[in-house]
Amino acid sequence: MSLSKNDIQSSKLIQLLITLRPDEIKGLQRFVISPIHNRRSKVSDLLNILTPYYPRFDGSELSRQFLHQQLFKTSKFNDLEIRRTMSQLAGVAEDFLAWTEYNQNPSNVAVHKLSALRKRGLQKHFDKTTRDTQQLLRQQQTDLNQQLFLFQFEQEQEAFAEQLGARRSTTHIQEVSDRLDHFYMANKLKLACTAVSYQQVFKHQYDIKLTIEVLALLAQTEQADPLVNLYRFGLLTMTEPENENHFQQLKTLLQQDLHIEPKEERNIHVLGQNFCIRNVNRGQQQYFNELFELYKLGLQKGVIQSELSQFAPAFKNIVSTGLRVRQFDWVESFINTYSELLDKKNRSDFRNYNMARLRFDQERFQEAKTLLQEVRFKDVFITLNARVLLIKTFYELDQLDLAEHQLRNTQNFVSRQKNLSYHADIFKKNLRFLSKLLRVNLADAKEIKALATEISEQKGLTEARWLLSKLK
Repeated sequence: MSLSKNDIQSSKLIQLLITLRPDEIKGLQRFVISPIHNRRSKVSDLLNILTPYYPRFDGSELSRQFLHQQLFKTSKFNDLEIRRTMSQLAGVAEDFLAWTEYNQNPSNVAVHKLSALRKRGLQKHFDKTTRDTQQLLRQQQTDLNQQLFLFQFEQEQEAFAEQLGARRSTTHIQEVSDRLDHFYMANKLKLACTAVSYQQVFKHQYDIKLTIEVLALLAQTEQADPLVNLYRFGLLTMTEPENENHFQQLKTLLQQDLHIEPKEERNIHVLGQNFCIRNVNRGQQQYFNELFELYKLGLQKGVIQSELSQFAPAFKNIVSTGLRVRQFDWVESFINTYSELLDKKNRSDFRNYNMARLRFDQERFQEAKTLLQEVRFKDVFITLNARVLLIKTFYELDQLDLAEHQLRNTQNFVSRQKNLSYHADIFKKNLRFLSKLLRVNLADAKEIKALATEISEQKGLTEARWLLSKLK
């Protein structure tokens, strides 16, 4: 029976090959022809047959029958034979990925080289590799994997010294113990941070053992390892949010030149940001300033730029915070500089929308209106936010008929959307109170007061601050 195109693409082999970059497919070709990694000629032949179909492997003729005929040069189809060869190539490709991953980190190579030299008693070679590795360590940034390597590095030196059998006045035992502690505590605290985050959002319950003991130990000792300290105070901002000192300690650490991987540092920045956001949501508006400073610091250190390219809401949150603390010049510079990181599909809309928010807060309403009318509404959330802002802009320009017309259109638009989830309720509530604002009798103090009270009592009304400012 012929294997359809969809079936061939659903095979483990093709699913793996599709994920490879052009340089990786060439690397796999070199890997497969090496007798160290593969001694089956049919496996390398099969890759050569498939490679012209890279990257999509969607040729209409592709089937098990076609591959079998090309590979074995026979019209008699043997399904088991071609399946076995495809499986063997998939296995070699998986080995290639593991080999590539291993070689991407020089620390992996160094620690295994040290182990091999130690087992053969090659002291000169071992000492030279140790010096080279120390030089490598001075150049590398630290992350949690590096913590494990540092432990293994010290462990190999202690093991080799012990293997030589000579009496020693000094050992690496303390260094081995310290590195193991750093690796364990940093990973334990990071895992505890993740667990607490899930508990707060999804109400899951976790029992991350020894977390309390690790925190108690760190409170009693001087701990110089930056990752341990960062995750320590990051965790404490979540578990003891009433203690402002934890956040200040975390902020002080983040301001230092940490020499750690940007991904790890970004994780800690998020913990600090979340602490500020939680306090803002509790009504402590001064934390907008703290949040703004954290965003500025993250951009300055280059650790949150990747977040902007992957998550447009992060871009919007930074703009919102900058506007809230009225740093208008900084916000304009931010939009012009970092909008290039946004996804091309929505970049123009998102830039115009956020620039319109800036112009609105600067009370340059005509410019805000022009920018909003340039938004092409490709993304539903940009669309809705832009529509709400346009209603407010018409109101500020005293163009109440246009505001009413835009309000009705937006209400209809929301009702047609089927995938807004809880966002639909938020937008409907905002639109309902925008409608009440348009209809309130501004000459009737009692009516104004009643509406202001109703707005103040609402939960989840994101436009409450602006609505109340208009009623004042």
